[in-house]
Amino acid sequence: MTWRGPYADDYHSRDTALALIEAMKTAKDWREVTAMTGIERPQIVADQCFMVYGYPELDPVEVARWSAQTTMRGGMSKIAQASPAETPARDTYGFTPRG
Repeated sequence: MTWRGPYADDYHSRDTALALIEAMKTAKDWREVTAMTGIERPQIVADQCFMVYGYPELDPVEVARWSAQTTMRGGMSKIAQASPAETPARDTYGFTPRG
């Protein structure tokens, strides 16, 4: 029998940390991680799991890198789908060009 102590309920389990890691491998964004794992605010949970268990995949720098990569992949697909008609012919930076 393992004694967990009164503060053990404050920490997330090792299974939670491993579930986050597995979800981050296949998910496209944080909403998908939440849907896969059922964990509310998975970024905060990932940070807490890193502090307790030290998995390198949950290191805040790695989590930020993963977030940026998924954001860029989503943003790049939206940019690639934009039609030329949606893009202005020239940049006026909010000013009306003179006649």
